[in-house]
Amino acid sequence: MNQWELKRKFDLDFIKAMIEYGESKNKDHESEEYKKAMWDWVHFEYDTFKKSWEDKNGKLEDKYDR
Repeated sequence: MNQWELKRKFDLDFIKAMIEYGESKNKDHESEEYKKAMWDWVHFEYDTFKKSWEDKNGKLEDKYDR
């Protein structure tokens, strides 16, 4: 898998994980709990998710780091 494909896979996987996390807090996507969970995931869970994902799928090039 080239870096472009790896990045697209990462993008889709992290969006899925973020939505699942938000829905675990509240399934109503318009609720404040869901919105806060999305914000929390980006700020507190993203780095852990990325490291775990890279351990399984391969390292993303540095230019893709946030």
